Amino acid sequence: MKTKNGAKILIICVGAVALITFGIIIAFFANTPEYREIETITPETAINSEPYVEHIVNPDRSLFDGETLTVAVPHRTMVAPIARQYMRENPGVTIEIIAFDEELERDGGYERVYEEIGAQLMAGGGPTLILGMLLDFLDPRSGHFFADWLPVMRADPDFSEDDWFMNVFQAVAMDGKLKAFPMDFIYFMATANSTVPGLPDALAEKESITIEELIELHKAAPTSDGQYYFNSGRSIVSMMLWFILDDYVDMETGRVDFDNERFIGYLNYFRDNLNPDDSEHTGNFVTPPQEAVMAVRDYFHFVDPMKEQYFLDFDEALFTELTPIVNERGELIIYPMLSYTLNTNSTPTQQAIAWDFIQFMLLPENDSGPNMGLQTTNRSLHRLRNEQQWQFEWFVQQFKWQLKGSIEESAELIVAKQSAFGDMPMSMSFGYPESIHNIVMEALQQFQDGLISAEQAAANLQNQVELVFMEMGY
Repeated sequence: MKTKNGAKILIICVGAVALITFGIIIAFFANTPEYREIETITPETAINSEPYVEHIVNPDRSLFDGETLTVAVPHRTMVAPIARQYMRENPGVTIEIIAFDEELERDGGYERVYEEIGAQLMAGGGPTLILGMLLDFLDPRSGHFFADWLPVMRADPDFSEDDWFMNVFQAVAMDGKLKAFPMDFIYFMATANSTVPGLPDALAEKESITIEELIELHKAAPTSDGQYYFNSGRSIVSMMLWFILDDYVDMETGRVDFDNERFIGYLNYFRDNLNPDDSEHTGNFVTPPQEAVMAVRDYFHFVDPMKEQYFLDFDEALFTELTPIVNERGELIIYPMLSYTLNTNSTPTQQAIAWDFIQFMLLPENDSGPNMGLQTTNRSLHRLRNEQQWQFEWFVQQFKWQLKGSIEESAELIVAKQSAFGDMPMSMSFGYPESIHNIVMEALQQFQDGLISAEQAAANLQNQVELVFMEMGY
């Protein structure tokens, strides 16, 4: 979703994982800081209350003939295969892919792409479907350019919420509006160093755990053999951005609360306890030699759904007790890597085709790629992708791991665990506009580089983010 530095930070925060999801909420979201329950609404009720969506969910498909759907993505390969398949099955429709490969290679970032698409939107044009990475849809000043997906999903008679990880949509919606349609999401779990006495047992007692609780476990664990770092492979910037920031800035209320002892304490703690020489293991498994190095220096190792080995049960594992990391409200901290916005400048027919294409992309029978560490919002597609990707026999055999169960049972175990995590209450990380993101990035990077103190970083963030909120009309 982020641009410029935002794209880089996603790489820092989640490792080398690639970049959308279909969903639906038959729901209204109460504007409270607590977890918001989903209210079921029938398609008939939805269309009666918001009749302008009927042409999207119940279109005259004869109008599709001769129409062109424009789809903007960073790289053509992200959507080209499924676009060709859609056109084969819908011969009257042309899908025009607007890719920015050359611009991104030339400029090394998304800033010019942001400006180009922004100018098109302001002029009353622009692509119909736009991948969220290419624009700043979280900025309330530009929100009117993007349609709310929720009325569309509520009104679709073919939608069944049983088919989706519904809480993702609740987490991504802002002020009750879903301006970008998440097709997948990523989250992190903590594992404990099994060679540290008592640490796995302490983590095993938790159904989920906050960063604050992990820090307390780190402080309480024995360190007689020298310093054990808090976590393997994460920088101060990535820790603060992913797990901490959303507790101190709230886009729905305009609350800014950086300049306090608790926030400053987090900065100083991470500075003193993160391994300065470590790097994230970005593949789909961590080798035994890599784990052995981590086991003599790190208390915890944070993993995403891509690292299948940590969902398995085998004796050789050095980091165990997989536990989802949540915020203080007990919500799983997620990020939707691939999300599509629907341009309100587009025609009713183009909007109808866009919704049809979104659904087409998320049909399990049309899937053409691995999940690459991302969990799709569609339950059937999630199972299919993992059944296809879970060809882990080769590395089980390579490292002679002794699974406690068959390959088939192990694969089912992964599906069950990830599905359970996908049903947790959720909160979106990075839920603020690019203007705020850039301010946060600069302050955190300056602190990490030793250019300013934690107190200066907190004060800078407080003053600058408050100013941006004032400009936004909070």
